[in-house]
Amino acid sequence: MNQAFASIELDSTAIAAGEDLTGRVIQGESAPAIDAAVTLELLWRTSGLSQAEEKIVVSQTLPPFGAQGSAFQLKVPEAGPISYAGKTFSITWCVRIVSAVPAEKTFTVVPALQKPELP
Repeated sequence: MNQAFASIELDSTAIAAGEDLTGRVIQGESAPAIDAAVTLELLWRTSGLSQAEEKIVVSQTLPPFGAQGSAFQLKVPEAGPISYAGKTFSITWCVRIVSAVPAEKTFTVVPALQKPELP
């Protein structure tokens, strides 16, 4: 991550499937004001013994912003997949800034709590 351009701050690093990931894109301290729109992507990727895969779930365009940064809210799909780190493969979630100087921040997706149905 390059602090000269922008970084990502998350309100939480563990999100339940189906919930909103919230945070801010913050301008780097030494960078001039960001005067162009920035695209933010929510994605998951696999790695391990099999072929790596990456799936962009949603993208959002943030308007130009200055030192105050720009807040975002992205919905993690209810169907997941949930984060996983095993011996043969892993599933990692992240939010990424698409720009000349990209940045990304990883987070964990956990199963949503099931509400019991009452008779």
